Amino acid sequence: MSTLIYVDTNIYLDFLIKGRPPRQAEDAFNLFNRAIRCEFEILVSRKVKTELYPNIQGNESAMLFKFLEPKLKYAEPTLEDEEEASKTGTKDTADALHAILAKKYGAIFLVTQNIRHFKKFNNIIASKLPSDI
Repeated sequence: MSTLIYVDTNIYLDFLIKGRPPRQAEDAFNLFNRAIRCEFEILVSRKVKTELYPNIQGNESAMLFKFLEPKLKYAEPTLEDEEEASKTGTKDTADALHAILAKKYGAIFLVTQNIRHFKKFNNIIASKLPSDI
């Protein structure tokens, strides 16, 4: 069984949106490339896709998920997960839900460019920059 990581929405956006900071785009590319080369599997949730699709035009995200399909595991948030996120004491329940799902489904860490946002959830799961894994 390979290592499982949860990839936050901003990493997908870094890969898919032109004009993102070049370093972040490169880090996203490298992360997905490493997954394809079997270094790890990616946990993706419906929450990620819900956040992603309004920001992407065309079929780019569908093409990316199709390409990554052999390395994807899926996490479906339940009402209990959403309630738990709302009880974390933060206004940022979306990020709380990402952290809860990552832990619930066995990811070893959550990969994000927003380390600052996820520090408050380190008691749930550790977060890392894509360049740090």
